[in-house]
Amino acid sequence: MKLIKAQGLYIFSFFLFFDAFIASYGFSKYRVYTLAVLIPILILYFYTNSKRGKNKTSFKLVITSLVLAYFSDLFYLYNNFSLEKPSEFIFGLSQTALLISYLVYGLIYNRMYAFKFKKAPEAFLISIVTVISSVLIYKVLNVVPLGIFKYGIVLGMILMIVVNALAANVLQDKVKKSMALEHFVPGTISLSLSLAITLVYKFLIPDVDFLPAIINLTFGFGQLLIVRGFVKYLKK
Repeated sequence: MKLIKAQGLYIFSFFLFFDAFIASYGFSKYRVYTLAVLIPILILYFYTNSKRGKNKTSFKLVITSLVLAYFSDLFYLYNNFSLEKPSEFIFGLSQTALLISYLVYGLIYNRMYAFKFKKAPEAFLISIVTVISSVLIYKVLNVVPLGIFKYGIVLGMILMIVVNALAANVLQDKVKKSMALEHFVPGTISLSLSLAITLVYKFLIPDVDFLPAIINLTFGFGQLLIVRGFVKYLKK
């Protein structure tokens, strides 16, 4: 446990880049092991480095978000390595768990600095960028039949627009501005990018072998930044 407390982020980074390596060079069957340990390492790192204090609710919410992200990974592993043919339903469960975990992050951001429509310039600016990006991505995806997934895609995009806005809104707090700038905003944007690449990979170019590596790198990098930010926040 002491090793995780002191070197957890380095250990996480090692497994993250190792996962990207084996995903890119045709050893994907071994991702069962790398994906199974990534989020648990972050959970242990966060648990051992955070102080509950007056922020017990935020602490519990971060753990909840990470556990949901881990369930998403487990659904992914079951869908791609246990079933003879991947199930669209299990894929949907995996992405739903992931989106709910991102929403939980948004709730914590709002607890850190409450969102107000009339006083949220940073949130407004990042919303413009994410709305435009989401519309463009949806138009690109819409060249193929999306079926029932189109409703989930639109809902997911709206959710990520909101979460990105809530992360940017924390920039208004002078005490937490550096944490938001260094961790929460880039981390949440990285998670959004991971989601976007996942959709492109799933519906447009599933034969591009290196994309799973990019998806997990952006996901892992985003989670690392956000968890590190919450560790700093809960030490205050």
